Amino acid sequence: MEGWVSIYRKLATSNLWLKQKFTKGQAWVDLIILANHKDSVIEKRGNQIIVKRGQVGWSELALSIRWKWSRNKTTRFLKWLENEEQIIQQRTRMTTITTIVNYEDYQNPKNKMKQQKIQQKDNRSSKTIQQKDTNNNDNNINNENNIRNTTARSDKSLQAKAIINFTFETNKWENITSEDIDIWKEAYPACDINLGLKQMRSWLIANPKKKKKNYRRFITNWFSRWQEKGGSTKSEKYEEDASEKYRTV
Repeated sequence: MEGWVSIYRKLATSNLWLKQKFTKGQAWVDLIILANHKDSVIEKRGNQIIVKRGQVGWSELALSIRWKWSRNKTTRFLKWLENEEQIIQQRTRMTTITTIVNYEDYQNPKNKMKQQKIQQKDNRSSKTIQQKDTNNNDNNINNENNIRNTTARSDKSLQAKAIINFTFETNKWENITSEDIDIWKEAYPACDINLGLKQMRSWLIANPKKKKKNYRRFITNWFSRWQEKGGSTKSEKYEEDASEKYRTV
């Protein structure tokens, strides 16, 4: 007979279950029901004893009383289960810890099938990885070349994007992106970025001969000095500083 059924643990406390002397089969099922479903601690004579998942923390005497058996019969039955490799007993001077050998299987027989499937999947994965490694070794050179070419194109694109200009014909900034604004806001939190760009624009309009080769550096230096001065949002007089500091920018 194959398959399995779930048994409600409360059955172990019902009058129907405990009314008469246990059969050996009932005693075996009772052990599985009594086993911990998670790790816990019991106290015996003032000492704490850890009882792990799948273990029973009942002494032989307690089981004898529960099953309505003699002490000798209980001892013989547990010894027989141990010889059949169904349980493992750990006896101490305070109690006996009984481990159900195949507890996980009794809880859910599908666990064993899952383990087998996992093992099969791991074996297939290992073979696939080995094959991929071989293919990757063959393709490494091509991939590296592709990466270099892509990086070169990306660098050129970034360089083109990095060029910020101020056009004196229209008196406007060009190529300032939202990413630039976000970077400046993070780097210079005390500065009003939009106000600062307007101040720079006003200064450049007033000083058309002071064209810059690198406006990104010009903007960064402006915000840097503003941040050092406390980042006041008031209009500042940068003409003297700018004419000296940004002359060679």
